[in-house]
Amino acid sequence: MDGVDVGRDAAVPEAGTTSSGAAPAKGARLFSQAEVEALAGLVAGPGGASGKVLTGGPLWDQNQSLHFGAGAARVSPAECSGVLAWGMLMTAGLPAAGTFSGTRAEPVFVAVTADRDAVLALAFPSIFKLPDCSPANLTIEDGSFTATYQRASAFTDADQSFAVIATIITEGRRPAHFLRVAAKNGTLFVQATMPLADPGDYRDEANRLTGYVNQVVRGEQQLLDGDTISPAPGQVPPAGVVRS
Repeated sequence: MDGVDVGRDAAVPEAGTTSSGAAPAKGARLFSQAEVEALAGLVAGPGGASGKVLTGGPLWDQNQSLHFGAGAARVSPAECSGVLAWGMLMTAGLPAAGTFSGTRAEPVFVAVTADRDAVLALAFPSIFKLPDCSPANLTIEDGSFTATYQRASAFTDADQSFAVIATIITEGRRPAHFLRVAAKNGTLFVQATMPLADPGDYRDEANRLTGYVNQVVRGEQQLLDGDTISPAPGQVPPAGVVRS
């Protein structure tokens, strides 16, 4: 399956642009930390179960782990250091929350971040550049490894979205593959990540991740409409919030 541009209209806009379906008023809406936590709490997996909502240190640690320590690693080539770091779509001072969903065998991590001063709007194009930084060598305290990035195909209800398959290659171990779907909708950013068994056959996983992203986009629309955020029918309320 070859990688194609993705998005609500099946085409990714050029970096720094928005799709024609984006409403100008949506970009002006800023979301609070409490609202972001509520949106993360909407995410429901099989059977309607919701996981605990992570914030602060636990959220940062989990997000950085799924991005292979990019924010703290020494990266070669050096010009890719910023691309990998900003590609995490998370930085100190911005409202952010995350949660685990999926199943024990196939866990899914969903992170929701709200923008301020267009920080993430400027960072989002970094995701489009990840395949250009393939392969990248990362060195952290525990050792070094190689990361490769391949564009994938996924469709969400957000203004912009991009899917990428990341493969981590460590000497003496089998390669580990992860599928990530990242989306920008107004000033809200959502990313869903899960392990991938076969990078050549990921359609089911892509559909699953876009479903998680769309749950958050649906909740965002409820806020934009002035409604109270409500879970999908049959969803179990979230198990609480884990803070630093």
